[in-house]
Amino acid sequence: MGDQNPMDQVDPPKKAQHLPAVLSVAEVDALLAVPDTNTPLGLRNRTMLEVMYATGLRVSELVNLKLDDLHLEIGLIQTIGKGDKERIIPIGDVAAHWLQRYLTEGRPFWANNRPLMSSS
Repeated sequence: MGDQNPMDQVDPPKKAQHLPAVLSVAEVDALLAVPDTNTPLGLRNRTMLEVMYATGLRVSELVNLKLDDLHLEIGLIQTIGKGDKERIIPIGDVAAHWLQRYLTEGRPFWANNRPLMSSS
């Protein structure tokens, strides 16, 4: 054997990957109940939470959404994700309801090229 180490041919064990902590259904319900949906800001915040929960959008994807990215009539959101890759994401009925409500009550008019969830 001499100079050769047989362990050089063996891959080291992989490090254990820990799953991220997730919220319980009760915690999600409590979080969704916080925004005051009687105000435009609260309505926007509730919509943001509902969309993130329903779609798994990253925060950066959510805040960069534009009106043209929504395809509520077919239940889809189009976004540009990590690595400039286009993603087409299905959106559930509850999140679509909050988006529609936000569009009609919270943001009745804006330019198509402005971010959908703008604070101004």
